Amino acid sequence: MNIAISYRPRSLRFWRCYSSILLAGLLALTAMAPAATARDVQKLTSPAGISIWLVEDHGVPLVALGFALRGGSLLDPPGKEGVGSLYAQMMDEGAGDLDANTFKSRLASLGAQLSFSVSQRALTGGLVTLKKNVEEAAQLLKLALHEPRLEEAEFERTKRQAVAFLAFEQRKPERLAVRKFYEAAFEGHPYANAVNGTAESLRTLTVEDVRSQGAKLIDASQLHVVIVGAIDAAEATRLVDEVFSELPSGQGKQHTPAAIPPAKISKNISSPSGHAVATAVFALPMPRLGDQHFFTAMALNHILGSGNFDAWLTEEVRVKRGLTYSISSSIIANPTTSFSLGVLTTKPENMDQALKAVRAVYQRMKTNGPTQRDLSNAKNSLNGAYLLGIDTSAKLANQLLGLWVDGLGPDYASIRRSGLNRVSAADAKDIAQRVFDPDEIRFLIMRPANQGSAKPN
Repeated sequence: MNIAISYRPRSLRFWRCYSSILLAGLLALTAMAPAATARDVQKLTSPAGISIWLVEDHGVPLVALGFALRGGSLLDPPGKEGVGSLYAQMMDEGAGDLDANTFKSRLASLGAQLSFSVSQRALTGGLVTLKKNVEEAAQLLKLALHEPRLEEAEFERTKRQAVAFLAFEQRKPERLAVRKFYEAAFEGHPYANAVNGTAESLRTLTVEDVRSQGAKLIDASQLHVVIVGAIDAAEATRLVDEVFSELPSGQGKQHTPAAIPPAKISKNISSPSGHAVATAVFALPMPRLGDQHFFTAMALNHILGSGNFDAWLTEEVRVKRGLTYSISSSIIANPTTSFSLGVLTTKPENMDQALKAVRAVYQRMKTNGPTQRDLSNAKNSLNGAYLLGIDTSAKLANQLLGLWVDGLGPDYASIRRSGLNRVSAADAKDIAQRVFDPDEIRFLIMRPANQGSAKPN
């Protein structure tokens, strides 16, 4: 899972899907009252020792609870990629003495929503319920965590759905190309593995594999809880202990993989039958989280690849040359890696020209750096987009949980804003020269078979 660094707002869900990542475990969170700011976060510890971040918001009688258990798909055994994802998908398919239909009916009768998901680095879950039903809804969450039924019939159905979903994703050129880029650029590293597995790995899995993986993922020593809504500190700590205090601890081998940039690749591959367009993925290593130049790189990447019409890549490749409908670049940053990731799709015969245009834009940034107007616009846009990303209690809970998974604090919004505002024109020009080197761009080009080989030069 990755914090939202720099993104094209209309593509946020797409990028989170491939940056690991997004916190789909809170997908069920619905819009609530306007969110509190990070300065209102209460950092609590329950009597059982569980870490909690709480934002009280009594404007609407709803409670949103999210949790994360570090580990995620990085714990999938070799050859069993996707097993953690299957476990998460099955957690609400019946629990305890409630079969799948009864469990979901009970949730619906409470007006509650519950979901679970696995990203590269965490198993996450989200519960949203009316305040008056929070106790009953929390008991269903507890049951799903402690006693998921994991029945053979539900397992086979869930696996078929997962395989069908992967087949559907194969038909989307951008998503497939990004997946192939990860495989090539992080070959031999856990980041190369798909969170949801492959059709081949999923077909070999058994329900016993899923049960075994669940024992690794449910590890209370790796737990953090975020609550936003109409609940006070005393109620929150009591509720958290009721749900989570009896979880097993130290079951899985939790770890953070070695830090790694994407390998310097320039690779051409053929797209599956039926794809009529060519797609390029391009990436560039960026300063790491915590590096003094990180926020400068963030601003520069926004100037290049926000996807807005004033972004340099959009202006050059789409507006001036008409070579693509959409081109953007986002920064993927977490404790393991930091790089910009861009994508464009075009007609096969236009790919060479499009790649030359991309390299020319990066060369322009390296040689000239941004104007003061470019820099001011980027700061304003990035600061505004971040605020819009936490403008409801649900979004705030989602964001806070993601910050914790990435080892950041609830004050990151303030740190981010201050870091961006301190970026000077001299800083920007210096980092542009040092980081945005077109010769360092990693490329993966996917095009229909028999269409020749586009070369990124």
